[in-house]
Amino acid sequence: MKIKQATIRNFKGIQELSLNLNDQLNIFIGDNGSGKTAVLEALLIAAGSLFIGVRDVSTKGIANDEIAYRNEEYQFPVEIIAEGVVNNASIQWSRERNTRKGSTTKKNASAISMMGKRLDVAIRKGEKVKLPLISYFSTGRLFLIAQDRQRKDKASAKPKEIGSRLRGYREAFDAKSNFRRFTEWFRLKEMSQIQRNEQDLTLNLIKTAITEALPGCRKIIYDLDPDTGRGLTLEFEDGRVLPFNYLSDGYRSFLAMIADIAHRCVLLNPYLGEEALKETQGIIFIDELDLHLHPAWQKIIVTSLLQTFPKIQFIATTHSPFLIQETDLGQLFILENCKLKNVKGASELSIEDIAEFIQGVEMPQWSTKKTELFEMAKDVYRDLDAGKVLSETDAMKLAERIRPFSQNPAFDAFIEQEKLKNAGK
Repeated sequence: MKIKQATIRNFKGIQELSLNLNDQLNIFIGDNGSGKTAVLEALLIAAGSLFIGVRDVSTKGIANDEIAYRNEEYQFPVEIIAEGVVNNASIQWSRERNTRKGSTTKKNASAISMMGKRLDVAIRKGEKVKLPLISYFSTGRLFLIAQDRQRKDKASAKPKEIGSRLRGYREAFDAKSNFRRFTEWFRLKEMSQIQRNEQDLTLNLIKTAITEALPGCRKIIYDLDPDTGRGLTLEFEDGRVLPFNYLSDGYRSFLAMIADIAHRCVLLNPYLGEEALKETQGIIFIDELDLHLHPAWQKIIVTSLLQTFPKIQFIATTHSPFLIQETDLGQLFILENCKLKNVKGASELSIEDIAEFIQGVEMPQWSTKKTELFEMAKDVYRDLDAGKVLSETDAMKLAERIRPFSQNPAFDAFIEQEKLKNAGK
């Protein structure tokens, strides 16, 4: 499943926006309030229309607070129109909202909902059909992981759900709360391996995905020793052994996301065996892909995702020039005031060029203080060179401007020399 084209109207701050999406990677950038998250959420509604035809899986409509508000009036219709491919069939569908009291329409989404219904019927018959993965990672994902660490795991006290393939769609519209469920599944799989004295293919597949995606990670296990109580634990090539809870925020966030995607692939398409991660198609939405990641990790996360899940379409937002640098032509969407300013790639640009010419950061090579010092020197030099005589008030203002830089002896010497030269004219 992939979305090829989309048009969004009257959704949040977006008046009208048309997009031609890349099959693999789509990165949206722009200032805060430029519409990045709104685009993700609109496209998520479009993709989630597949669930209209799937039993026991909730779908997402257009909420009241997502209706555009301009000129002191709510704007209608709110429309999300999409063209894409589901199970190799090209289709077009749309979702609309025409009043604040009305619900999101489904009549024009029959093409995709019927695809969902066919998939639902097929899996009930036990047919080996590929279920597409749809999942959204919001900016709250790390906060919920932290909550999970502080919460006692009550899942083990509850009866276990019988394994429907549709479990891979649980909480698909906000994957931030699934890590606790994953760790419980991981623990039970480890125990099952010991009990049966045989390797579990799906568990090992997910372990491989995690270790290949995480630099320096050699092994991931669930430590069952009651004396240590380490739980989910990573072993590194340098000999370190760290429980998940001891990892940095960025490491935990990245590991949780990789684990969640891999887990869903295996749940949705278990019949694919060791090819589940490579062959599962679908769309993953990630708000602020660079969330809490060290710059070194920001450089590799795109490659890790695309290599680990090659048939998934990723649609994400970021502020990171390192992530922007990983985009090829047609994969980078620049938004300004909820409008599409440009579509390009940045793989040939330096980090400084990206920051300056794409993100609008003046002199990114310099600190703010150095930039201010440079501008100050230009102003002072221009006035002194012109032989400008400063009034007492202007002199006091100049002294006030210079004061923050008085610890820079080179700047002090430069100003003093120019004053002497000027006095001698």
